[in-house]
Amino acid sequence: MDAIAGGRERQEGRLVQQAFQVKVRTFANQFELEDKGLRQRLASLEFEHL
Repeated sequence: MDAIAGGRERQEGRLVQQAFQVKVRTFANQFELEDKGLRQRLASLEFEHL
C-alpha cells in the first residue's frame, strides 16, 4: 500500500510542478509582450519629438 501511495504522491507532485511551470511561462510571455509594447510606444514618442 505504501508504494501505491508514494506513486500517487509523486504523480501529484509532478502535476503541481507542471501547472506551476505553465503559469510561470504564461507570466513571462505576458511580461515580454508588455515590455515590447512599452518599447514600441517609447520609440514612437521619441520620433514624434524629432
